Amino acid sequence: MPVSHPMDVAVRVRPLVPTLASIVTLTQPITETTWSRLRHDPALGLLLAEFAPSSPRFDAATLRRPELIDRISATLAAPDAGWIDWSAPLWERKLLALWHFATQADAIAARCAVAIDRDALWLAAMVAPVGWLLNAADHPSPTANWTDDASDSARRYAHMHHWPDWLLAAATHLALPWAVAVDLGADPHIHAILQLASVDPEIHAHWPLVPMDSDLAEARNSLGLTPDDLRHLPAATPAANWSCDDPRRASLIQPLLDVCLRERRAAIEPKLAQLESELDRLRASFRRQISSEQSRLRDAKIAAMAEFSAGASHEINNPLAVISGQAQLMLSLEEEPSVIKGLECILRQTHRIHSILSELMQFARPPQPKRIRLDIRAILREAIYQLQDLQEKKQLTIELDEPDEPIPLIGDARQMMTMLTGLLRNAEQAAPVKGWVRIRLEIPTGNQLAIHIEDNGPGVPADIRDHLFDPFFSGRNAGRGRGLGLPTAWRLARQHGGSVEHAPATTGPTRFTLRLPLNEPEADAESRERRSA
Repeated sequence: MPVSHPMDVAVRVRPLVPTLASIVTLTQPITETTWSRLRHDPALGLLLAEFAPSSPRFDAATLRRPELIDRISATLAAPDAGWIDWSAPLWERKLLALWHFATQADAIAARCAVAIDRDALWLAAMVAPVGWLLNAADHPSPTANWTDDASDSARRYAHMHHWPDWLLAAATHLALPWAVAVDLGADPHIHAILQLASVDPEIHAHWPLVPMDSDLAEARNSLGLTPDDLRHLPAATPAANWSCDDPRRASLIQPLLDVCLRERRAAIEPKLAQLESELDRLRASFRRQISSEQSRLRDAKIAAMAEFSAGASHEINNPLAVISGQAQLMLSLEEEPSVIKGLECILRQTHRIHSILSELMQFARPPQPKRIRLDIRAILREAIYQLQDLQEKKQLTIELDEPDEPIPLIGDARQMMTMLTGLLRNAEQAAPVKGWVRIRLEIPTGNQLAIHIEDNGPGVPADIRDHLFDPFFSGRNAGRGRGLGLPTAWRLARQHGGSVEHAPATTGPTRFTLRLPLNEPEADAESRERRSA
C-alpha cells in the first residue's frame, strides 16, 4: 500500500491520543510525582511539546494548564485523531526501545558536569521520533518504509504546532553534525546527549535517529565526557503500572475531562484576576513614567529654546536699534517723497520686528509675576472682548460657561491676560467661518482651577503635537497663528505653578486646558519658580 506524503500526514493527523491511564492521571490533583507517572506516554509528550517554553526546561505546572485538558478533549472528539496500539507486539518492542533511549539519555545527563533539566531532556527523547509516530498512526506499515519521510513529517508537524527550537531540533536535526544543529537552534547539551544515546544498537534498530557511523566526538567533548563515561549505561525496564487502553472506548472519559476543565479554569481565575490587576498597575505606571519623561524632555527642550531666544533677541535688538535710529535721522533730513516712503517702510518693519522680539522675550524671560488677588472671570471676559474683531470677521459663536460666584485666584493680572488671550486666539484662528469656541471653567479639585477652551476646527495633526509649545511652530495647516501664543501661555502658566495641556482626540472638538492653583501661598509659588528656573 502506498505511503502518504509527509505533508498530508502532518496536516491530516492530529496529535496522537494519549492512553486512558495518562488522561485519568492528568484529571487527578497534580503533584511533584505526577510527571513520573506520565512521562512514558509518547502521545502525551507530543501534546506537551505544544506548551513547552522557549528555553529547554520542563515545569510540572504545565500539567495543570486548562489548555492541556482542553487540547486532549478536542483530540478525543476528532474523528481522525491518531492512535497507536502500543499493545501490538511490534509497537510494544518499539515503545520499550523508546523508553531505553530516554533512560540512557537521562543516565548520560547524570554523568555530565553541566546542569541540565532532565525532565526537559526526557520529553525531548520521547518526541524525537515524532515523524515515525505520525506515519504509524496514519498508516500502520513497517517503519522501514518511512525512513525517508519521517524527518519531513516531523518538521512540518513541529512547525504547525509551534514547537520551540530546542524541541524541534530534537525531532528534525539529530542526524546533522552537532555544531550544525546548534547553529540551527538546538540546545547544545540536550542535543549532544540525545545524539550519544541514539547510537545504542538496540535503540537504533527501532529508531534510526542518527547514522551509526556518525562521528560524535564533538558532541561528547561539548559535555566534557570521555568514551569511558558512556560505558555501562542502564537499560530501560517496563514502566510500572503501564496501561495502553484506548480512551475513546471509555464512555465516561469525556464528562471527566469536562469536569476537570471547569475545575482547572476556576482554580486559575483568582490568579488571572490578580495578574490582570498587576498588569493594569504596571501599564499605568509605565504610562506615568512615559508621561513624566516626555514632560521632562519637553521642559528641557523649551528651556533651551528660551535661552536661545533670549540671546537671539538681544543680539537682534542691538543692530535693530541702530537701523531704526539711523532711519529716523535720515527721515528727519529727507525731502524726496519716494525716499521718505522707503524710510517709513523701514521704520514700520523695524517696529514689527521689535514687537515680535518683545513677544519672544516674554516667552524666553518673562518678568516675575506681580501677584494680586483677582477674579479670573473678569480677565477672561476682557480677553474675549479684546479678540472681538477676529470673532466678528469669522462670525464665530463664543460660548462661556462660568460659575456665578467669583473664583479667588492669586496671580499676575497682565500675565493672566496674556495666557488667556493666547489660548483664545489659537482657538479662534483654528475655528472655521461661522464656527464656535467654548470656554468652560471648573474646579476639579479643591485647590485647582481648570479652564477648558475648545474649538470645532480641524484639530491638531498627530505629527505636530510634540511641537505645539515650540516657539514659531505655528501649525498653519490647522489654521493656527504664527507660533508664540501657546509657548508663552505655557511658560507663564508654569511661572504660576500651573500648566497648559492639549487633549488629543480622534473625534470631537480640539481642547486646550489651562490649569492654575487656587490661592497658592506666595512663598510656595516663588519656590516653585526657583526650582523651575
